[in-house]
Amino acid sequence: MARNDPDLHWVQIRHSSYSRLGPLVQAGALQPYLGRLSGFPGAQIWRVDSPLTVQSDHQCSIAGVPLQAALHHQPSHAYCAMVAASPHFTQYAGTGELSRLLRSHDDWDPGGFAHALEATVRQGRVPLPRPALAVPPTTYLTYWLPERSFVSRLSNGHYMLGLSYTVRYVPPPGLARRSAVGLDLGIDPLTVAHTDTGATRYFRPTSLRHVRQLPWLSADAQMLLRDLIYASGRLDAEGIVAWLNFHAHTVYAERINHMGMSTHWIHSGRDRAIHDHHFSALSQYLFASGVDFRRVAPHHTSTLCAPCFEHQGRVVYGLRAGDRFRCPACGADLDAHANAAHNVLLRGQMLPPRGRAAA
Repeated sequence: MARNDPDLHWVQIRHSSYSRLGPLVQAGALQPYLGRLSGFPGAQIWRVDSPLTVQSDHQCSIAGVPLQAALHHQPSHAYCAMVAASPHFTQYAGTGELSRLLRSHDDWDPGGFAHALEATVRQGRVPLPRPALAVPPTTYLTYWLPERSFVSRLSNGHYMLGLSYTVRYVPPPGLARRSAVGLDLGIDPLTVAHTDTGATRYFRPTSLRHVRQLPWLSADAQMLLRDLIYASGRLDAEGIVAWLNFHAHTVYAERINHMGMSTHWIHSGRDRAIHDHHFSALSQYLFASGVDFRRVAPHHTSTLCAPCFEHQGRVVYGLRAGDRFRCPACGADLDAHANAAHNVLLRGQMLPPRGRAAA
């Protein structure tokens, strides 16, 4: 992908709307697309050849045909640009205060929060001047390109909607970018970063365990709660991007797959946001801001001793027990995630320069 190519973000179309896609193809509103797109190799793709409009976080229309989709499952800058370009977009008023209460342990009142959720959905969606589920970032100027939209059918039969954006990065004052950084990507801790100066930084998601205390909620309130939880996870994940943009000139991360992510997830909405960040948003954010981003092989990053390899060139397998790593050779007793991030950095620094294959 060239630097000036649009960003492309895929969101899932709800199963209840699948039956409406065939008639759109037959009517010519969806045209076969034979070009190459990022996201899903081998998928069947159509270009949206009729007006695409967005009405809410969960509803859009193609050629006037309503479709249900998770339109808020995008990075903040893209989501905010889509909302800004959608004059008929409606949202729940008061969502910002609900987000604050959800992430605050000090003010947590399960009964009061449930009552506020129900009152919010009873009032219904209304037009608002700015997005309620995200804060527009000041460092990314983003514009939605509704004329460059796609529908994709995956090999498992599910459908996705692809939304395109132009993105320009606006550096903040005092930008440093002095470090190369290795990332260990996960759910909790969210991410561990290790720099070439030897510093380690932990990024942890905001705990939402208290959500389990909520009483019964109506279907609409449950949907709004899921949206708030996703937005909370996205906010946590994008804190990593802000830090990397300020400190890193090069970032290395593991080539992860779905099976490599923790299955002991507390809240699927929050972790879906983190998942989306690790697999897609992280690379596109850094690409837009000019930070060199590369993936490395993931095998044994948390079980090889990074200090032994860095200082002695020795490949030593250690013992991992939970979050701890111990090396039988040098005696190092380390956080396993920090050791993994260190190994990712070391592997990244051994990669050949871009455009040149390894000998």
